[in-house]
Amino acid sequence: MYPRGGAFPYAEFPDQPYDPSGVLYNPGQTNPFPNPGPAPVAFWHQPELPLTWVSVVDAVTTTPTGTAWVASWTSPRFDLHPEQRGAGLNYNIATPGNGAQPIWQSAGKILHTFWTLPAPADSATMAQIQITSQESASPDDPARLATITSVQQMSDVYSTGKQAAYQGFIPPGGGGSYIRFWSVTVTFRRPNTAVAPPNITLRGGFY
Repeated sequence: MYPRGGAFPYAEFPDQPYDPSGVLYNPGQTNPFPNPGPAPVAFWHQPELPLTWVSVVDAVTTTPTGTAWVASWTSPRFDLHPEQRGAGLNYNIATPGNGAQPIWQSAGKILHTFWTLPAPADSATMAQIQITSQESASPDDPARLATITSVQQMSDVYSTGKQAAYQGFIPPGGGGSYIRFWSVTVTFRRPNTAVAPPNITLRGGFY
């Protein structure tokens, strides 16, 4: 047997000092080592996307035709505690639809939604639009999100005379104790009249 650090093959692999830095050495704190170092800074950004309007039979909106234009935007499923390794009996990251966007150091972070309104000529059609939001969450499994809020009215976030509208969302729980998996859906609904729905683009960020 060759002595460590001596002749072949160990001469090519000199002793290395122990380096506890970085979060990858013990990401789940499953070993009795010091806590991991600073995790990546939390940030999620979505490019600007247009809303896709669909004409549907809608009992919520009273119209002569019984239909309405409906469009919706749903955020990713955010993992607000990615430092936890386990995620429920049904969780498997390899299963399509089970993934979640990690948000490291999520305390104090807000999901920002920002949508660009149509030209002032379309302000009359904006006045007919009902905007609502609803949140979904799960304490342990991103594949089993359930709605946790009633439908919230948001129609007052826009008004004529401005170019964009903004709405922020705070995850349920408290700073550092947010529920683990969380998502937000924003729905736009307008009576189906002869006038086409306005062009609205939406983008978001979590930081």
